Amino acid sequence: VGADGRPDLTRSLANTSVIRFSGTTLALEENSLPYRLGEELETIGPWDMEGRLQTAMSAHPKQCPATGELHFIGYAATEPYVTYHCSDKHGHLKHSAAISVAGPTMIHDMGLTSSHAVLLDLPVVMTRMTRRQPSFAWSDDYGARLGVLPRGGTDSDVRWFEIEPFRRRRRFILDGLRDHRQARYRTSIPTLLPHLEGILRESFPMADTHQRISMVHRVHDAVDA
Repeated sequence: VGADGRPDLTRSLANTSVIRFSGTTLALEENSLPYRLGEELETIGPWDMEGRLQTAMSAHPKQCPATGELHFIGYAATEPYVTYHCSDKHGHLKHSAAISVAGPTMIHDMGLTSSHAVLLDLPVVMTRMTRRQPSFAWSDDYGARLGVLPRGGTDSDVRWFEIEPFRRRRRFILDGLRDHRQARYRTSIPTLLPHLEGILRESFPMADTHQRISMVHRVHDAVDA
């Protein structure tokens, strides 16, 4: 945290994930800017996309295989708690939009189809910001939602779907939303569900089988709309 009380986005362990984007290797940690690495994996330094990136970059951005765009989230302990970003394939940040959520939620991952981004507003929230990193805790009162917005959309475009909170991070919803119209996105809901009944039962114990399957279909239909 800097003298102004705002987090220093250049301070990073850069130890959560690594991606290759726009001709460079990026090491990512969720509470900081991405760090560029050289061809010998030497540290070049933090990358703020020519000064346009004013939030952290989440550790699991999604690159579109058709356009090369990079879609990602930045979340923070202060408002705006969540910001959705899109960069073109050359690394030029072309879109940023603050997204309204109830509090400082941790958005570790997101989904991407050929037409929509999918956000996870889940009840793991930041409780305080220390000198080095935020502290996280499960909130029984926060609730859980999936947000579906058009790629390049804004806060007013998001459609939210209430879901049963779950304590384990599961990727079955994001995997099920992969767009079968693209070569890389071939998983479909009908073929996915028979293999996921055990995961659905564990992740959503308060819902019956029909409710769990209907929940996934509702989000799938919103993405296809």
